[in-house]
Amino acid sequence: MDPYRFGPPRGLSPSYRPPA
Repeated sequence: MDPYRFGPPRGLSPSYRPPA
């Protein structure tokens, strides 16, 4: 499962994106 699929995990900046 991709934890970033529906947005950043709780506690991280909303503008944060994981390396593709």
